[in-house]
Amino acid sequence: MILAEPVQITRQIAQEFDRLEIKYFVGGSLASSLHGIPRATHDVDMIADIKEEHLPFLVKALESDFYIDTDMIREAIQHRSLFNVIHLNTLFKVDVFILKSDKVSQKEMVRREQYQITDDPLHTLYLASAEDVILHKLYWLKWYS
Repeated sequence: MILAEPVQITRQIAQEFDRLEIKYFVGGSLASSLHGIPRATHDVDMIADIKEEHLPFLVKALESDFYIDTDMIREAIQHRSLFNVIHLNTLFKVDVFILKSDKVSQKEMVRREQYQITDDPLHTLYLASAEDVILHKLYWLKWYS
């Protein structure tokens, strides 16, 4: 399998999440595509359980390859909202949603699935379950209709 640019960039961030023991999963169009329903994407959605203590290490790990704003991340953690990072060479954007504390969000993290993205078994990403990808799409369609 060819490691397409969005997947490579997402994996780079995911590797840092793994190194810092930050639980995460990929949602949205990329998760849908990897589950077998190809969709065009201009960005990637990741959901991560980032805490304040992760912040300096995460910024240090990503700042050479990504535009990353410490204050934006801190605010996202405090409000359980989102921040984005932008890959400097490609301008590809990754939206990182801070994991919410409600039961539904917590269960989504439990249901995440490890997905092998190349022939190398070490090249993996955690994805939202296929069912959760569909439920989120239905939620957004209802919310924005």
